[in-house]
Amino acid sequence: MVFFKKILTCETYGQKSAEDSSSSLNHMLKKDANATAIMSTFFTEERVKELIQILISHHLCLTEVELKEWANEPEVYVNTEQEGDDWMIKRKASAEVLFLTLLRGAFSFLPSFLVSLLKHVVEADTSNDNAVLLKEATYHAISLGHYELYDNIDFASLYQNVFVKELQNPDPRYKILRRRITAMVGAWVGKVPKEQRQGLYHTLSHLIGDVDLVISLCASETLKSLIDDVHFYVDDFLPVLDICVARLFNLLKRCEETDTHLRVLQVISILIDQLAEKMKTHANMIFQSLSELWSTCSQQQDNLIKSSIVRTLTRLLHAVSVGDPDSKVLQDALLPVIQYSTNVNTPDFVYLAEDGMTLWLSVLLMAPMSSPQILGLFPQLTQILELSTEYVDVGMKILDTYILLGGTEFIKMYHSDVVKIFNNFLGQLKDQGTIILLKPVETILCMFPAEAPVLLEPFLIRLLSLIFNPQESELIQTYYLSLFARIALQNTSFFIQFFEKVDQTQQNTTTATTTFQKFLDIWIDRLDNMGLSRMRKLSGMAMASLLAPPPSLLHSPCSLLAVKAIPTILPAIISLIPDLDNTHISALSELSG
Repeated sequence: MVFFKKILTCETYGQKSAEDSSSSLNHMLKKDANATAIMSTFFTEERVKELIQILISHHLCLTEVELKEWANEPEVYVNTEQEGDDWMIKRKASAEVLFLTLLRGAFSFLPSFLVSLLKHVVEADTSNDNAVLLKEATYHAISLGHYELYDNIDFASLYQNVFVKELQNPDPRYKILRRRITAMVGAWVGKVPKEQRQGLYHTLSHLIGDVDLVISLCASETLKSLIDDVHFYVDDFLPVLDICVARLFNLLKRCEETDTHLRVLQVISILIDQLAEKMKTHANMIFQSLSELWSTCSQQQDNLIKSSIVRTLTRLLHAVSVGDPDSKVLQDALLPVIQYSTNVNTPDFVYLAEDGMTLWLSVLLMAPMSSPQILGLFPQLTQILELSTEYVDVGMKILDTYILLGGTEFIKMYHSDVVKIFNNFLGQLKDQGTIILLKPVETILCMFPAEAPVLLEPFLIRLLSLIFNPQESELIQTYYLSLFARIALQNTSFFIQFFEKVDQTQQNTTTATTTFQKFLDIWIDRLDNMGLSRMRKLSGMAMASLLAPPPSLLHSPCSLLAVKAIPTILPAIISLIPDLDNTHISALSELSG
């Protein structure tokens, strides 16, 4: 079968176009033509049809070994069947690949032939076991070729007139057909009409609770295909939501293998995503069930399942509306999970850190207010960021949210840690990483215009040195300048005193305004390089504020220098008028009038 597949897919045996011909390739083309002629002679319509029949009846049929594994180790059977990487050494997988290769080849007669085979097995007598096995194998073939046979089979009619009856047949031999039909629905989901879906949801909810674990797992996979489909409508699913959720979690408890746990958890996650706030009533039950599974995984040290649980909990949190009483309860319940997942000293940290930090950020974004428990988690962020730059993106988002959520209380508790984080990463990241780093810096400056510049003074000195560094990226320099612009606008006194203090610490300085003069020249020069309109407008307002300093600093060297630079500053500010909208322009006109 592997040999046939390679022959059929060998490009050398394909027909060459006229434009590919050349005198140097004539000999090769002649060989290719001979090979193509041989293939055409061998792969006749009659022989291809016979090959298809052999594949279905001998190689796609369930074997006694498979049926025994189904009965004794259902999870192993399901997981083995899902493996597709070793098709070259597994007989059934090789048959599936060869079948699809033939169906996708230049054999236009195959779709109609497969339809005739399907019609034959549907009408055939299934009083003996072999007939049932052949029917299951044929259904399997039709399921494999769903894409190629899409326009040749009326699946909705087939399901309604044939499959519904077979799904309801209590004959124990029909369990293999129930599983196969269920899988076919998942493959042919695009041809399941809206009017059939509600009834199908009821059928699948019943099959998920089937005593046969293979059927239950197959039904859960098909349910995933239906709810993850573009034609999924929430209202049609609501009547079976309760029973589906209950049976999915019952199925989760019945599973023992990691792979099957992960598959069921994926179905639950997609269900939560699609149903969103409709899942609120099930939030507590879902959390309790996942907590029990977490405890089991802790004993078995199964990190893959833990990671999947954390991702599912994140989805659940997003499904619970902000302001809902259950939201706060759920957030508090998730804190121990976050604490464990993001603890650098736990053995599972490397597996859970990324998902744990995503859950952490979600909890912070959903939290209506800060709490001692939430604030108590922050030192773990400091430890994580000391390990690597890998977590800078989500780490800075968490820090930014802590500043907004915790406010003054947070800054009082952790200001030294915050400054340490900023200092550790400054100059160590690429451009995009630096932009991410500066976001919480700007947030803290906005929220604490009087206190933040003082706390960040050592950091600001390093920023200034990077602005003066000709090797530094001009893009990043505009972001540095934007931070200084915010300080100049919100705390002009500190801004002026900062530059005077820096000048006093410089050696061989001839004037008290050397540093500020250099900074002002770069600031004005970089104004046009600022890609964001808000940054340009912020700089314009900051420059204007320097022309009207506090009375106590009116005669300071920096203030006097700013006044002397009016011929340079004013044109720079005026150049920003195109960035203003009509409302701002009208206000300026009234003021000037």
